[in-house]
Amino acid sequence: MIVYRVEHLQTGNGPYFRYDPRYKDFRDEINGIHDDELIYPAFQLDGITSHLLFTPDFHSGFESLKDLNWWFKGFGQKLSENNFVIAIYEVEESRVIRGDSGKQVAFDLPKAKLIRTVDRFSC
Repeated sequence: MIVYRVEHLQTGNGPYFRYDPRYKDFRDEINGIHDDELIYPAFQLDGITSHLLFTPDFHSGFESLKDLNWWFKGFGQKLSENNFVIAIYEVEESRVIRGDSGKQVAFDLPKAKLIRTVDRFSC
C-alpha cells in the first residue's frame, strides 16, 4: 500500500520530533496548535502504541494526500520553509497500523520503500 509521510529533507524526522533545533520555532508552533488530542491524537491515544505490531521503527503517515493535507492544513508554506517534504512510501499492508481515529497510520519505516518525495504542499 502507499503511505504519505511529512519528513525533514535532511534528517527524515517528522515535524513533531523534539530533538532537532533546526526547526524548533516551527515545531513549537505546530505543537501548540495541534494540542487538541481529540482532533490530532497522539499515537498512544490513537491505539497505535498498544498494537501488537508496534515497535519504535513505526513512523507516522497517512493513507491519502487528502488526509495529510487535512492534518497539516494551513502549514504548507511553513513546512516547505523548514525543509519538509512529502515522502511517498510503498509498504506491505501487514506492516501498517491504522489509528483508531481513522486519521493517521503508523508504518514500519525500515521495511518500506521510498518511491519519491514531493516538495510542494497543497495544505
